[in-house]
Amino acid sequence: MREEEGVTACMCPSCAAVPAPTFLPAFRLECEARAVLAWPIEARREYLASRPVQGRRADLEEVMRRQFDARRGHGEVSA
Repeated sequence: MREEEGVTACMCPSCAAVPAPTFLPAFRLECEARAVLAWPIEARREYLASRPVQGRRADLEEVMRRQFDARRGHGEVSA
């Protein structure tokens, strides 16, 4: 997309020097953690044990703990 045509440029990392926050891995991880926390505990355990999650499991669990604590009044959720 070209801005001179009056169309807003894409804000992905490929098109923008400073990508929009929604295109960053940290944003995806925060969203994934919120989604997984909404599931029943057995579904969470199964998901966290699944092979595709193993490469990012430690990071995901950390974000989930932080969000869980924030919901219980022990901290703040980062956006």
